Amino acid sequence: EIKNKLVDISPHAVKKIDVFQYGINLFRVDKKSSIKDDGAFKIVSMRNWSKVYNVDVVLSGYKKFIDNSGGVHRSLLYLFGTADKERCFEIRSCIDRLNIPPDKIEVIGFAPNTVLIEKLKKCHVFVSIPSKDGLPISVLEGMWAGAIPLLSPLQTYRTLFDEGDAVYLDSIKPESLSNALQYAYDLSTRFDPFRNRLVVSGRYNRAINVKRFHNYVESALG
Repeated sequence: EIKNKLVDISPHAVKKIDVFQYGINLFRVDKKSSIKDDGAFKIVSMRNWSKVYNVDVVLSGYKKFIDNSGGVHRSLLYLFGTADKERCFEIRSCIDRLNIPPDKIEVIGFAPNTVLIEKLKKCHVFVSIPSKDGLPISVLEGMWAGAIPLLSPLQTYRTLFDEGDAVYLDSIKPESLSNALQYAYDLSTRFDPFRNRLVVSGRYNRAINVKRFHNYVESALG
């Protein structure tokens, strides 16, 4: 989209424009050896709490998943994120209103990336269901860590993942999220993250992409 806008401004520059995500540090996001360390089905929501990220849908859908399972599933949601004061109050009020059992949610809020990565490595699923998006670092980190991507049905995401390498919501609604979580739960024992990791290592390795950027700069400077 960015490239298309630049080309609209200057059509002759189409061959000179290259848009790419700088990627992640693959060595900081270690691939997990075993995600079922204590038998609990672990989910992480890593996006901010602004309305575009639909965190209230994450919470409502997760509560439906808990209720629909009849207490059979041992599950835990790690909730990262922050927003302005009013939105933070709305999210915390939503948690209270839904009456999510305290042993099934850990509200972390804003935290250093190192804390997020440590939690991510323990999770079966990462949830990212915004109404619109680019390609966030958190999604790439989740892919590399080996968690199942649970995503909103955006074209941005569909161009990134092969069929079977992510779980998509039918719509951004609690019932759809609950169903997607159940599907991911059933998938978790046989999910193979190989192709997702291959995409990250091949296209979103920060070490390679930073060098690529430097080469562009050196070339431009002559």
